[in-house]
Amino acid sequence: MNVLHWLLDADPAIRWQVLRDFVHAPPEAVAAERARTATEGWGARLLALQGGDRQWAGGACFPANTLNGPTTAVDPTACQAPLLARLP
Repeated sequence: MNVLHWLLDADPAIRWQVLRDFVHAPPEAVAAERARTATEGWGARLLALQGGDRQWAGGACFPANTLNGPTTAVDPTACQAPLLARLP
């Protein structure tokens, strides 16, 4: 199996980009494959973590000061714990 076949055998989140960038598939084929990312594989897994309000962790993940102006220090792990705790 060569690299191209390996990539095409991957998750839809990877496959649609391979079709676009390496295979140069027609836009309709790329769009169809890209649409699958919401219902299959990694994309579906990520979207399943959203709440009923379509936010993650109740929308509570706001870095310090973003609501009141520019932020100077952002902890990139501030929102990971609630999401990681929900993964199987």
